[in-house]
Amino acid sequence: MREVDVIARFGGEDFLVLLPETELTAAVECFYRLLRKTSDVHWGTMKDRLNVTFSCGIASTLTHPCKLLGLYCILLITASIQLTKMVAIESPL
Repeated sequence: MREVDVIARFGGEDFLVLLPETELTAAVECFYRLLRKTSDVHWGTMKDRLNVTFSCGIASTLTHPCKLLGLYCILLITASIQLTKMVAIESPL
């Protein structure tokens, strides 16, 4: 992470990562690296039957952060419902 990036807990099991000044393609690459790293960990060895899943919604916009947050929530829910690892969109909002 860079000094300008922000990560925060967002709800019970979710995290919000803000990557300002980052193109959509670079953000997607970042989260694919994160997906690979979380997939490589043998979580069950830390605690019996521990299972970690990864879903990600990525949005890119230059407008108000509240609009971006709403779009992020929609994308994350979409990824979870479709059982995909990631949904990404670039939107002018």
